[in-house]
Amino acid sequence: MDQHIVGNGTFLHKAFIAGIVFKGADSVLEIIGGILLLLISPQSLSNAVSLLIRHEISEDPGDLVAGHLARWAQDWSVGSQLFAAFYLFSHGVAKLAVAVALLKSKIWAYHAGIVFFLIFIFYQLYRFSHTRSAWLIVLTVFDIAIIYLTWAEYRRVKRNGILGK
Repeated sequence: MDQHIVGNGTFLHKAFIAGIVFKGADSVLEIIGGILLLLISPQSLSNAVSLLIRHEISEDPGDLVAGHLARWAQDWSVGSQLFAAFYLFSHGVAKLAVAVALLKSKIWAYHAGIVFFLIFIFYQLYRFSHTRSAWLIVLTVFDIAIIYLTWAEYRRVKRNGILGK
């Protein structure tokens, strides 16, 4: 790695590096998940979910999480699966490209990363309005922090003259 990426940075710089590395690792998991979704039939996915929640449903038929998973698995279709696979794969590839470029201090990546993360914040908030999933709020807060850290890192590397092309 370049010396300006690792070393005696400030807390914000270290938090930026950790956040971007986390985003990069998460993007690899998204890419793998997207590929796996293309390889698994909707019926197999539904069967796997049923197998996983069978014990929980037998102990507590009113279990909120297990019931939600059961309904989700029943409603899962080929169209849903293709959309999810495409979404995960394309989002993972784009996020990985931005993460790598940010770690290399590429000048275009700071603004592109901020715009990219803003778009997904808006999408997450839109999805939250329909699902009320607390997980989406957690992701949104994390993305807001990453935007702040990206902006702070951009100012730091610009001030120090270490931006890559």
